[in-house]
Amino acid sequence: MNLREQIAATQCHHEDVTIEEWGLTIRISEMSAREAIALGAQAKDPEKFAAALLAYSIVDETGARAYDLATISELMDKPRGPITKLLDVARRVNGLDDEIVKKD
Repeated sequence: MNLREQIAATQCHHEDVTIEEWGLTIRISEMSAREAIALGAQAKDPEKFAAALLAYSIVDETGARAYDLATISELMDKPRGPITKLLDVARRVNGLDDEIVKKD
């Protein structure tokens, strides 16, 4: 296997999060470099940043994204507690901290 094939075979780091209120386990995955760059475009708007972070991070068991930027609003309308838990894990898995969200 050549280097390109080896890199292609690598998996993104992920963490499973139990949301007791929903009776579900949600998988939070590390974003791709492309997604991280797209996320940076949302950094000045905390609401858009949070929505994009979850859209790029929530995946199913096969690694397929569960949401995109057009559908994530349905998740963002859910109660704050579970969403905050998901955001905390998404920040950690992706090596982000609160300072990435810039305030004017």
